[in-house]
Amino acid sequence: MKLLFPSHPLKARLPDPDYESEVDAARQVGFACDFYNLEVLSEGDAARALATCAEPESPAQPILYRGWMMSDTLYAQLYAELVRKGYAPVTRPEVYAEAHYLPNAYPHLAGHTPESKWMMGQDANEAWSLYQNFFHAPALIKDFVKSAKHRWNEACFIPAHTTRERFDEILKAFLEARGKQFNKGIVLRRYHELVTLERDIRGQPVHEEYRMFFWKGELLAATPSIRGEGPFAEMKRWGDIARRFQNQFLSMDVARQEDGSWIIIEVGDGEVTGLPLSIAPELFYGELRKRS
Repeated sequence: MKLLFPSHPLKARLPDPDYESEVDAARQVGFACDFYNLEVLSEGDAARALATCAEPESPAQPILYRGWMMSDTLYAQLYAELVRKGYAPVTRPEVYAEAHYLPNAYPHLAGHTPESKWMMGQDANEAWSLYQNFFHAPALIKDFVKSAKHRWNEACFIPAHTTRERFDEILKAFLEARGKQFNKGIVLRRYHELVTLERDIRGQPVHEEYRMFFWKGELLAATPSIRGEGPFAEMKRWGDIARRFQNQFLSMDVARQEDGSWIIIEVGDGEVTGLPLSIAPELFYGELRKRS
C-alpha cells in the first residue's frame, strides 16, 4: 500500500511542511509515499494536481490518503483521478463521507454521543427553530464537521433558555469563525458536562479527551491515558462501534463525563484526522505498516 500526502505549495515533489515528519516516519517503516497539490485540486484540475504522482507499482495498487480535510465533492475528484491512474484507493467517497460528516455517522453513534439535530445551510430562522429541541438545556453549535470551540463563549456554547437575539449573535459569530471552511449545514448538540483538566490561555476549558485511531475495527494508536485505564477499559465498546462503519480507517474522540462515564465526542475519517503530539508518527505508521 502506498500513501498519498499533500505536497509543498511550491515544490511538487516534497511534502507539505506540516506533514514532513509524518512522511519521514512513513518512509522509515517502509511505505512508499507520493504527493498531490491541494491548491490545484481545489481549482478543479485533479489530473494536474496528481501530475507528479508516479504510476502504480502493480495493477490496482492500494493507496491511502493522509492529509488535509476536504469536502466529499473534492475527495471524489481525487479518488476518481487516482482510479484513472490505475490505483485502488482504500477509502471510497461515500465511505469518506460516512465518517467525515456527523449526520452520516450519527446512526452508528446514537446512544453513545450527545443528542444532535441538524439542517442544511445557514438560515437563521431555520436554525432558531432547530434550537427549540434544546431550549431548556445547554447546547453546542457546529457545522457538519467542526465547531468553533476556540471561541467557546461567543461562537460555540449556547446556554439554556437563550433568547433569539443572543442566539443570532452566537450563530453569526460561529459562521464568521468558520468562514469559507463552513461545511454543508448547522448541527446543534446537547451539552454534556465533561471533566475539565485545566483552562487554556483564553480561559477555555480543556477536557479529559482522548483520540483513538482504528484500522479495520481494531485499535491502531491512541493518546495515552492521563489517569487509570482511561477509556481503554471500554475497548470492546469502542471497537464494536468502529466496526459499524464501512470506513476501515476511523478516528474516534471520547471524553470522560463528570459522572465518570465516557461519551463519544466525534468520529472522523482517519485520513484527514490530525495526529496528536502524544502519538509518535513512528509508532502510528509502524502499526499501520504492520496491518496493511
